[in-house]
Amino acid sequence: MARHLLMLRHGETFANLEKRLDTRVPGASLTERGKEQAREWGRQRDPRSLTLIGTSEALRARQTGREILNGMREAFPHVAQNEFPELRIIPGIYETQVGDWEDGIIDDVNLLAKWFGLFLTWLKGDWKTSSPGPLGENARMVADRAMPQIHALYEEFFNGTSARAQDQEKDVLLVAHGAIIPLMTTMMVPDMDKRFAFWSFLGNTDTVTLQPRAQEAALAGEAAAVDQAEQLVWDLLRWGSQEPPFICDVPEENDNVEAIANLKFSSMGKRAAAPQVPGVGTGKED
Repeated sequence: MARHLLMLRHGETFANLEKRLDTRVPGASLTERGKEQAREWGRQRDPRSLTLIGTSEALRARQTGREILNGMREAFPHVAQNEFPELRIIPGIYETQVGDWEDGIIDDVNLLAKWFGLFLTWLKGDWKTSSPGPLGENARMVADRAMPQIHALYEEFFNGTSARAQDQEKDVLLVAHGAIIPLMTTMMVPDMDKRFAFWSFLGNTDTVTLQPRAQEAALAGEAAAVDQAEQLVWDLLRWGSQEPPFICDVPEENDNVEAIANLKFSSMGKRAAAPQVPGVGTGKED
């Protein structure tokens, strides 16, 4: 059966450079730098270690998946084509929708405070408050579209009773986005520090590594909205460059609109000016 589920944030996009909220499908294209980020990730990964590269429907995610394969082919030219991972679009794992804030520029401090504030409330368990407008959504809506896909992938690749899972031990890679990856991770790892997920934003082509723990009884509270007979619980093994324990050391007094709007990233190691905002920034130093 598969060993790990890797969730990777797409490469740099033109919207990232413009500091623009870009959540609707298909969305912005990768920059040349973003394509190279994806190819370099692929060069560092033996294609035989992955069974699937699944991407969201967004253009930037699909491009990232293709460039990862291109990087693998460059670095491993002697590997047979049938030993490369399958490339597949996974519906439902596109970015969290910001509604009327779409195309907003994060230099607008009021907009940034609203988006960050909403995102933090989602991570802390408020699944009912939505981003504004008819195209906005809340965390429950994200769970309803994304978590069934995670369960389907588990059954196909991780459940030892399925034919595909009995193949051989490889990892599954999902290419997704800077807000939905932390949000899904807090749903999949219910006992993790939610503030860590908020303050430890993922840069372009950073990954989160998870491993399924066991099938357990459905979790209490809003997580039951996934509407599964059983809730699959995962262990978090790696977050970007960080390893356990995943503990947020940013003081809780920074969890307010003013601090969030001023981007007061303290000991998490993020720069004060223009860090990677979920759905916006690049998060990579040159």
